[in-house]
Amino acid sequence: TQFANMKTEIEQIDSQIQAIQDVLDAEARAASAVGQIQNQLNVSADQAQAVRDLDRQMFAAWAREGREGLNAEMARVQDQRLLAARNEMTTLTGAGGGFVVAPEFSRQLLEAMQQLGSVRQVATILRTQSGAPLSMPTTDATNEEGEIIPENAPASDEDATFGSASLGTYKFSSKVVTVPFELLQDSAIDLEGHIRGRLERRLSRVTERHFLLGTGTNQPHGLLTMAKVGAVGKTGTADRLTYEQMLYLKHAVDPAYRASKACRWMFNDRTLLGLKLLKDETGRPLWLPGLALGAPDTIDADPFVINQFMPDVGAGKKPLLYGDMSQYTVRDVMQMMLFRFSDSAYTRKGQVGFLAWMRCGGNLLDVGGAVQAFECAAS
Repeated sequence: TQFANMKTEIEQIDSQIQAIQDVLDAEARAASAVGQIQNQLNVSADQAQAVRDLDRQMFAAWAREGREGLNAEMARVQDQRLLAARNEMTTLTGAGGGFVVAPEFSRQLLEAMQQLGSVRQVATILRTQSGAPLSMPTTDATNEEGEIIPENAPASDEDATFGSASLGTYKFSSKVVTVPFELLQDSAIDLEGHIRGRLERRLSRVTERHFLLGTGTNQPHGLLTMAKVGAVGKTGTADRLTYEQMLYLKHAVDPAYRASKACRWMFNDRTLLGLKLLKDETGRPLWLPGLALGAPDTIDADPFVINQFMPDVGAGKKPLLYGDMSQYTVRDVMQMMLFRFSDSAYTRKGQVGFLAWMRCGGNLLDVGGAVQAFECAAS
């Protein structure tokens, strides 16, 4: 009875904690930004703050008035960044009117996307300055074993078998974000924060969907697409999950991976609702709220992440993932371009358009079955 009464209260407290944490995270990002600039340029804290202030002023001036809004110093800095971007990214050659956002802008956007995206939260993040294809090594050491030998006898050889997996990047668009003249003209509005927030949500959703469901053909290799099927439901259970099914999936993952702190479940919120009603053979609920400070909620003692792009429970669907998801690598190209549109199509509506381009990719760099999927029965 106590457990049932605590559920609603715990969810309300979680929401309050998250709201407070969001504010603290924003303050921490601002302090971290100055520190990163200071370390990168080897300057004092005051000089680093001045660089950050200039970046924000440049962005606001460009967003409100375009290239004409930049003073001589701002234009010089922007020209240097654009030249460097074009040297690194051949796809930008000849792109006129683009604004190369400051590294700080890109970093904050990517960090926020990590909070919004479930795959990003659990994956290994690799950030590069250019988007050149990378060939990443893969190996399976789960069956490797040493030996016992007699005295003075030579040791045997067992070379690890290495493979490779491609970790390319793909170009993602935010679609055009429109901002009314009123916001552009109001100096009290944090234009950088407003525009970045909308870009975060749009780019996070499109990349998250591909990081989970991507086919690998002209798009990233998705985590669910690449995961092996570790367990299949029995006929007659296509519309529900059972404790037995979850155990089969969990134990399909090698104990070497299960011992990792990165091992967890992934499913959507509707599946979570069903799992909250499941009990083990002793009648204890599988879902247990994290009551200790900083402790996560768990399913069968393992943490979980909610990903709304995961399929619902249903015939032939794969509603559950389990395993060491840090074996999935997300690659981000730090250089980002933002374009401003003020032609008649927008002017007639009293708006200015902004369009961001970013490049990223992802792949499951594992051949040992670190992540396994549960597939519902066909009927």
